[in-house]
Amino acid sequence: MAPSGATFPATLPILDGKNWNRWKVQMKAILGYQEVDEIIEIDYSNLEEEATDEQKRVYKENKKKDCKALCLLHQCVDEVHFEKIFAATNSKEAWMIPEISCGVVLISRFMSHPRYSDMVAAKRILRYLKGTIDYGILFPQ
Repeated sequence: MAPSGATFPATLPILDGKNWNRWKVQMKAILGYQEVDEIIEIDYSNLEEEATDEQKRVYKENKKKDCKALCLLHQCVDEVHFEKIFAATNSKEAWMIPEISCGVVLISRFMSHPRYSDMVAAKRILRYLKGTIDYGILFPQ
């Protein structure tokens, strides 16, 4: 948790689609300050029925961190981006949605004269999409 007596920034950065790079850096700092930055990078698995007490403790701690990170992400996006991430089941998923969205927009700008770095970015997006092929989107009725 944050050190006692420490203050939190009065205004949080808001992702509006044009400020991805700056927002990402600011959010990494905020998530690091709140000690939840690693949770958006890892994919902690579901708890098995035969889990030990230690595994249950770690899972509960990770779940708390995930909820805290997800709450911060929900507060730091505009209405358009919130609509994209509100159904995310964890903070890693909520982080990846705007990352992919902004990445696709960014690499599509350079279609006429692509560079090697654009190809690397496109491959990273495709690898992520390949790994999430079984995921779906639920629309409220």
